[in-house]
Amino acid sequence: VRNCMANLIESGTLESFKGKGTYIKRIPSLSNEYHSHSGLTAQLERRQQKLETLIISKEILKATKLLNEILLINTSNDVYKIKRIRKIDHKKFSYETNFLNPSIINNNNFLYSLTDNTSMYNILYRLSDIEIDYAEESITPIISDKTIAGLLDVELHTPLLKVKRLTFAKGVGTPFEYTEYIIKPEYYGTITYRNIK
Repeated sequence: VRNCMANLIESGTLESFKGKGTYIKRIPSLSNEYHSHSGLTAQLERRQQKLETLIISKEILKATKLLNEILLINTSNDVYKIKRIRKIDHKKFSYETNFLNPSIINNNNFLYSLTDNTSMYNILYRLSDIEIDYAEESITPIISDKTIAGLLDVELHTPLLKVKRLTFAKGVGTPFEYTEYIIKPEYYGTITYRNIK
């Protein structure tokens, strides 16, 4: 982790203040190139780049205490859990785990409809009329362990970013999605999800 932090400080992405902490100084050079108000899938389609999404697993499970606190649901409730690898032009750039609140989605066909190379947000809009209002993200620099290195085809100890995102739908006061994803820093930009269909 120290090497990862040192590399990100050296590259100018992070800035460290003795006794105060380390903060993001600037977003990596591809800022806004891969994310926009219209969402990653739509942005890449307009740029004629190929986005691939590979579903590793999808399941229904009982909410843990942590998910209960994050998604504001009862621990006896179910959640959808989806693990995906994302690629741009055949290059892996992100590994993500999504947790969604089925009571907000309110459609039993959601998991069945979510297949490789489909946009999760497009499916949510089509099946449940869910439009994204906004998302909140927190970012932590990490280095790849053996598992992540294998999933993203990077060297062991490669600097990466771990992002935790809470996504809110229009007209819903609680988050409907909690996602943790690990992304190559060169593919991360300023992300604001608004009015996504």
